[in-house]
Amino acid sequence: MLSEHCNSRFYLLSVRESKNSSVGSLGLDLESTELKILASDEITLRLAREQKVLDTALQWGERHLDAALVLKYGLDKSRDAAGQAARAGNHIEATSHVRAAAEHADKLLEVSI
Repeated sequence: MLSEHCNSRFYLLSVRESKNSSVGSLGLDLESTELKILASDEITLRLAREQKVLDTALQWGERHLDAALVLKYGLDKSRDAAGQAARAGNHIEATSHVRAAAEHADKLLEVSI
């Protein structure tokens, strides 16, 4: 009887230890999983912020490119008009087209910088 009591007591202790270790490892796994989820959420938020910054930079880059293309077109048109006016002998008109071309070139440099 005493040996049965000792055996059953040993069995209960071993069952409790086994449950505690299972709960402990389960708790650790749960905690580890929660940390991974939190880290994943933080990474997702950081990536979203970086994506927003990149999208904004891309939009500004596209705007600068569009402005530069418009100014380059104006520069080319003014230069061509100045050349035609000079060939026609109309130096006053050619001078005004050269001034317009110079203004377009200055604005183009400002946009480029």
